[in-house]
Amino acid sequence: MNWGIERGGFLLATLAKDKLELMDSRLTVRAVRDHQALFGKSPTSYAYDRAGSSEKNVFALKGLGVSHVGLAPRGRAKWRVRGRVKNRLISERAQVEGGIGAIKSGKYGLNRPAAKSAAAMGACGQRAVLGFNMNKLMNGLAERRKLALVG
Repeated sequence: MNWGIERGGFLLATLAKDKLELMDSRLTVRAVRDHQALFGKSPTSYAYDRAGSSEKNVFALKGLGVSHVGLAPRGRAKWRVRGRVKNRLISERAQVEGGIGAIKSGKYGLNRPAAKSAAAMGACGQRAVLGFNMNKLMNGLAERRKLALVG
């Protein structure tokens, strides 16, 4: 099963209907369109790994309103972003990879679920992402409670 995993603070998981639907080169632009559908606007910056890097994708992302396109370059090509923006986008992309690793762990169970059908495997994947997001939400709420108001 192919999954497209995106991050916008929390993880969003999309299950592919066929093997070619969520190829990295296609998911690069689709993720921004999905973001527009969910939030009504394009993100101001966007990071993706080198599998999505192409002139066509950069042009499409700029056309969708993304100001800072941080597609990791292939080979020795240069990044299209620099300085703090580049460092932030690299960090955010690494957090996606960390999230993917987490949902594949035994704690969330995306990897090798005990499901017997494709539909059940899809549900297991969504359950893994939901569990990850709920855990992240609860940890964030617990951190807010530790803060003291001063004023």
